[in-house]
Amino acid sequence: MKRNDRGDVKYRKENFNYFLFGLIAIAIILAIYSIISFFRYRFHVEVDEFVVEMGVFSRKKIIIPFDRIQSVNFKQNLVHQIFNVVGLEIDTAGTSKKEFDFDALSMSKSEALRDYIFQNKESDDLIKEESEVEDKVQKPAKLLMQLSFGDLIKIGVTQNHFRSFALVLLFALGALDQLEDIGIEVDKYEEVAEENLLRLGAIFMAILAVFVLVFFIIVSTVVTVLRFFDLRFLRIKNGFKLEHGLFNRNEISVMDNKMQALKWSDNLLRKVLKLFTVQINLASSVVVQKKTAIVIPGAKKSDINSIKSYYFSENYANIDELYGADKYYLIRRITIILSIFLILSGILIGYDVEFVWNFIFILALIFGYFIATSFLKYGKLKYGINEEIIQINSGIFGNRYAVYPIYKLQGVSIRQSPAQLRKGLANLVIYSSSGVDTIRYIDRKGSTT
Repeated sequence: MKRNDRGDVKYRKENFNYFLFGLIAIAIILAIYSIISFFRYRFHVEVDEFVVEMGVFSRKKIIIPFDRIQSVNFKQNLVHQIFNVVGLEIDTAGTSKKEFDFDALSMSKSEALRDYIFQNKESDDLIKEESEVEDKVQKPAKLLMQLSFGDLIKIGVTQNHFRSFALVLLFALGALDQLEDIGIEVDKYEEVAEENLLRLGAIFMAILAVFVLVFFIIVSTVVTVLRFFDLRFLRIKNGFKLEHGLFNRNEISVMDNKMQALKWSDNLLRKVLKLFTVQINLASSVVVQKKTAIVIPGAKKSDINSIKSYYFSENYANIDELYGADKYYLIRRITIILSIFLILSGILIGYDVEFVWNFIFILALIFGYFIATSFLKYGKLKYGINEEIIQINSGIFGNRYAVYPIYKLQGVSIRQSPAQLRKGLANLVIYSSSGVDTIRYIDRKGSTT
């Protein structure tokens, strides 16, 4: 028995050594492959094209015309900042991933490459005509706005903390389900927690709610400060550049002709401070995300007007007259809400339940909320149009604004429900490379002019 035990130990030890040697060999092979891949990864510029060559066993060549380039982005983590290098990303319209992604490139080379692309990039005929005089003289970047530490504190405090709380609550519920799956009796602890909470009373619950709210405000504020630290928004030649971040420094540069829509919004708290969240949508409907679009978390109305003055012509940067949705939108919405409430109330009354009227009262509060928000939403549904832009306003408690250059719209469609058809109304749907937007319940004849 002892010999067999010793033999088994020796056999397992030999197998472990083979396994360890195998891992080391694989690691060496992968390291050599990575080194060769690094030295065979090359890029260069040919007139108006960006050329990337890569591959170890088989070579791959990617040619990116400057006209397809949507944005040039720099990213710097702490290691990048120490060695003064950047992660360089080039986005192109029509793809869901980065066309070119270089992990570490010197800052000087990255800036020279970006400037060369932007200076030689072909623009739309309209932009060319507007910038002929400006192109003759190379102008330095102009600072349009900058967020101070105090501004970031205001932005963090006025974020949507209810949404953050909902996300954490969903995560906690999911975690409880996972605990039940591995055999932990969650129900037993829930009963103990409920008994203790009832014993502590309503005052403690109110204090706990305030503590949770303050916690979320602090977390949101810290995240905002770290993410958007020293945010600078600049006007560069035929485009804009956004810089922000403390530990991870990000820089996004986009050209005017790749910008599809200018949007800004507020909420109840930011309305008091007169701050807006600004987003500039880019050309590709696939790539447009918050991390690739230009997003400014806090801007004043004067900052928005400054952006519009560069992007749109002076005569058409603003809409003179706005039109609202037809009142039938509100009537139909309230009619549907009341009908559902009456049906549910009738069903509840049919049951001989002691607390049926309490349920009906709760339903009345819920549907009353929907009716109140319907009035708010109806009052903010506006649209306006001139020779250059179309503007769409919406919102409930806050306000949302979207401005689209007409010449960049890809299509327009008219949609009518049976109810709208009887009333001569329609929804006007506009399509751009950055997505879809809708003007609701307008006159059918007016939507075709």
